[in-house]
Amino acid sequence: MSRITTISSSAAPRAAAPRAVTRIAAANRLPTLLLACVLLACALLAAGCAQKAVIATTPAPRAEGPDSFLSRADAAWAAGDTTRSEAAYGKLLGHPGLTEPQLARARRRFVESALKNRHHHLALDELVKWLARDPAARKNDFTRQAFFEAARAIGRTPETTARLDAVYNDASYPASWRSEAGLALAGYAWNRGDVDGALALFRELWRQNDDATYRSFLEKGLLTEAARMGDADLEALAARAPADAAPSFPFTVIELERARRLGQDEATWPRAWQMLRRLLQEGGMADKDLVSSVLMPLEAERGQPVQGMALLLPLSGPYGGVGWKILRGAGVAQWNLAQAGIDLKVRVLNTAAPGWETELADLPEGFVVTGGPLRRESFEAVRGRGLDKGRILFCFLPSLGNAVEGADAWRFFASPRDQVRTLLRVAVDDLELSDVAALYPDEPYGRRMTQLFAQEIAATNATLGPTVAYPPKDHTAWGKIVADMLGMKPAPDGQDPIPPEPPFQAVFLPDTWAKAQMFVPQFLFNLEERQLFLGSSLWGQSVGGLDSLDARNFRLAVFPSAWWKENDSPAAEELRASLADEGLGEPDYWVALGFDFLRMASLLGPLPRGWNSTLVNERLAFAQHMPWSMAPMAWDAHGVATQSLFVFTPSTNGAERVSPEQLRMRRDQLVRLHERRVEALTRKLEEQQGRTPKQQPAGGRQ
Repeated sequence: MSRITTISSSAAPRAAAPRAVTRIAAANRLPTLLLACVLLACALLAAGCAQKAVIATTPAPRAEGPDSFLSRADAAWAAGDTTRSEAAYGKLLGHPGLTEPQLARARRRFVESALKNRHHHLALDELVKWLARDPAARKNDFTRQAFFEAARAIGRTPETTARLDAVYNDASYPASWRSEAGLALAGYAWNRGDVDGALALFRELWRQNDDATYRSFLEKGLLTEAARMGDADLEALAARAPADAAPSFPFTVIELERARRLGQDEATWPRAWQMLRRLLQEGGMADKDLVSSVLMPLEAERGQPVQGMALLLPLSGPYGGVGWKILRGAGVAQWNLAQAGIDLKVRVLNTAAPGWETELADLPEGFVVTGGPLRRESFEAVRGRGLDKGRILFCFLPSLGNAVEGADAWRFFASPRDQVRTLLRVAVDDLELSDVAALYPDEPYGRRMTQLFAQEIAATNATLGPTVAYPPKDHTAWGKIVADMLGMKPAPDGQDPIPPEPPFQAVFLPDTWAKAQMFVPQFLFNLEERQLFLGSSLWGQSVGGLDSLDARNFRLAVFPSAWWKENDSPAAEELRASLADEGLGEPDYWVALGFDFLRMASLLGPLPRGWNSTLVNERLAFAQHMPWSMAPMAWDAHGVATQSLFVFTPSTNGAERVSPEQLRMRRDQLVRLHERRVEALTRKLEEQQGRTPKQQPAGGRQ
């Protein structure tokens, strides 16, 4: 290095150097390119060995700490500048030096800023990361509210749907999160027209947890969603409520929102009050305060509508005992309603005493709804004197004669058609029998019931077999009538008879229980034990505990009834408990009828002066959804009543409720026994006639 430096410092050698290099290059014939490289290398070496130059450099800035970022972000936040605070906190979230409290503050303020700036996607993205990194954040009300605010604002997209699904199906999330996610998903289903899917989600959410707090949250959430619906959508949702059930979630909440809207108008306030009181009594809502929060302000503003009704009952004479039972049940209902804050005024008129028609005519205004009368002649007296005008009569009668049901008067009692439909449901729908016969007394009741039976069976998949009348008083003729109906043939002397094969599997017997006890053994005497015997509700008035032989004979006998003493419905339990508290004994059908009528009538609410049958039938469509202590009743759009009767069989314990499965098992067993009997008798007959039985394949009968 010193030699090169010396050469570089002398002027002469600098001039000579090229020549020396040239001579060397010429001597060695180096290529021109190589020569240039050598010259460049020499120049560089010379420059490197010269005095070193000082290069000035800018010092690197010190890395900015998180505190500096945080102070700028906090300043923007304090100034209310959400645009700057969102950007600043967003940069800060990726900084590794934040403490946990700082990170928590940055997350929250970034999300709040993004929401205020309507950057809902950014807010939701950060919330998803936050919840994944810190599961404890799921217990934070802020994160829940922000999550669903962002999701609702974004609306239904594949991404938000997937995120809501993830929350809804993750059991590690609190109930409030899962409920709100389910509500949002149900809302998506509703908005895309999948109303049934939305309702199914609502019901599933309710069933998932029976905790009152959970269900209360669910009710409040749905009420918020319902408040956003238009009137048409709300009515369409309410119309899907099942017609044969007491109000249940989600329809309770839908009814609450409908009532709130109706309560804003003075004209519809009585209807709203009726709906709200019913929800308070029987809506089964987890949060009773939710109903009160709607009802109480409206009652304070508009007052409680006054409602009165009359009961037309025989309280003396041969039917006085029945009348007093109905009144006992109505009294229990009135007391229970009073405890719930419903002041229902009731007037009772004794239809067995002179002058009751005048008392009916003189009832004060507001006593529009009337229960009864119980006797047909009393009903005809009301109509004959024009006392039904302006009154809504709910008669405790199976039919209304010439009056138009649902217009002139209404029925609060099972009809003969209800009985027939119940029996055909068992025979045709439950047991799938295809041919049904009728054996009836040749008198008005028997002919009328059999005519109804023929009408109703025409609407089923079954066929009406032979319909045979018998003289009601000539007992000696009954045995032959049954044998001929079955097609029973007398056996040759000394031989056993072969059981008949009648062209039907069930027999309708519209007569009393005493007559049934004589007829059913005739079928068994003629070797026919497979028949399903269909009795009328007359059986229920007399059937008691049977001995073992009679109970065996009636294994396949059924009859309908509107009363089941072991009924475990909430209304039946309430009735039993109320009677027990007052020392009034056990209820029966007539007590239940009075109890249910008053409760149903209270749900009709006060009716305006200009009421018409259409309005009454609309009110009935609402009122019928209450819990029933007897068999549930329902009214169609025209005000025609039906009652879903219970099905019983006679037994050693008296009338005993029977299920379709029990009947099917019993009948299948008897059919198999019958087949084995026929096979054995056929073989025996062939042997008696000197013929060899046919050979069966190996392994027996197929």
